[in-house]
Amino acid sequence: MKSPSSTKMDDTSLSGKRLKYSILFVISSLIGFSLSFYAAYVESKVEENHDYKAMCDISSKISCTKVFSSSYAKGFGVLGKVFGENSLLNLPNGYLGIAFYGFFMVSGFLNNVTVIRIQYLLSILSVLLSFYLAYLLYFVLENLCILCVSTYIVNFINLITIRKKLSVSKSERSMTYQNKISTKKHK
Repeated sequence: MKSPSSTKMDDTSLSGKRLKYSILFVISSLIGFSLSFYAAYVESKVEENHDYKAMCDISSKISCTKVFSSSYAKGFGVLGKVFGENSLLNLPNGYLGIAFYGFFMVSGFLNNVTVIRIQYLLSILSVLLSFYLAYLLYFVLENLCILCVSTYIVNFINLITIRKKLSVSKSERSMTYQNKISTKKHK
């Protein structure tokens, strides 16, 4: 049986880990937000001027503008087909990323297990979407978009980080429950 002081240390250790994962998650999401903001900027510049060259355009095979001017640059190439090209849901991918990573930044320090589970599920979906977009990038567009690959990496980091935070939160929740039972037994 654990003494109250060792339980307190375990609680503190878990809280510290949860905070560490929250910070990593928010920083990673901030990077994703920044990448998405730049992607939205490049997408708007490409629409204004088809000859626009972004900082991430290195060659004809390593070009963000080529990717952002493709049919997959809005609604991931799917939403327009489902809801119509002029649908409000068929936004440029950069804008969708801004909303997605913005939600993660705002909710990143919340410790509610339900919120963390939603973040975890969204992270899984973002990684699956990353596989889809990577496939399109390499096999369909035959291009390398540094900005795109960077967001895929952010998605993987977010998935790993939020999974660890969920695990710590579940352990913390279990420990709290065990402490309540232990306290009731001693009364």
